[in-house]
Amino acid sequence: MSDNEPVLANSPVASVLIAQGGLSASAWIFAILTFITVLAAAVGLALATLALSVSADASRKLTVQIVDANPDIRHADTQAAAQALRGIEGVRDVQVVDDATLNRLMAPWLGQDATSADLPYPSLIDVTLGSGAAAKMPQIEAALAHIAPSARTQANADWLAPVLSTMKAFAFIAMIVVLALVTAIVAAVILATRAGFTTHRNTIDILHLMGATDQQIAALFQRRIAKEALLAAMIGTGLALLILAALMLVARTMASEFLDAGALRWWAWLALIAIPLLTTAIAHMTARRTVLSRLAQIL
Repeated sequence: MSDNEPVLANSPVASVLIAQGGLSASAWIFAILTFITVLAAAVGLALATLALSVSADASRKLTVQIVDANPDIRHADTQAAAQALRGIEGVRDVQVVDDATLNRLMAPWLGQDATSADLPYPSLIDVTLGSGAAAKMPQIEAALAHIAPSARTQANADWLAPVLSTMKAFAFIAMIVVLALVTAIVAAVILATRAGFTTHRNTIDILHLMGATDQQIAALFQRRIAKEALLAAMIGTGLALLILAALMLVARTMASEFLDAGALRWWAWLALIAIPLLTTAIAHMTARRTVLSRLAQIL
């Protein structure tokens, strides 16, 4: 740009283009869009984090059921199966689910009075595997086939697969919503810039007569848009982060491992904080391209 840009930028005529009289209506729209964008991004990141955490945990666990109807045989096979599992290399932990826990798990479906003494509940064994969990499955099934013929093994990842797929789908939808909102932000900036260009058309003509170039005039517009966009984005992001912080405090009072697994990590918070900077940069570039395009049309 030429040396006379500071003079033009500080001139009374140019000050009309960059004057700040509070946030305009378009800036408040920008703030609202940024607010929704941050919330949508937070939902997507939380679901993605939860899906990854649950998937990693489920891939290392399996459940063994001993389904023999004879309670004595079932109990003996359960103990023998648990002992055999503890002896397999790569098995980190083996826990036999006690009758009290089984009764509590079945109570919502069978009632509080139903017990394992009344009904032939299968015995359950929770198994936690180390690395290379999938490779251990054939060895575990082969060992249990000789010790407890009624044993049935099921990887936790198998029955959790529909839940994980749903969470991943919702996370993907949340990211699509974020992209749609960014597109709406671009559209809002274009409309606001065009409206400002039309409003200040006479001022632009005077600046041209004073020797201002298209790049200098575009710089004045983008400076104004960038300032408004940054302030609006900070307002929208600040409100969104306050809501997220409040929701996290509520989640902590519930003491839920499931909710804890979906808590936003430090990198997710950094990503959310970066959103106002990203949207401001988008507004800055969009305003410049829009003004240059309009200026090219009037020459």
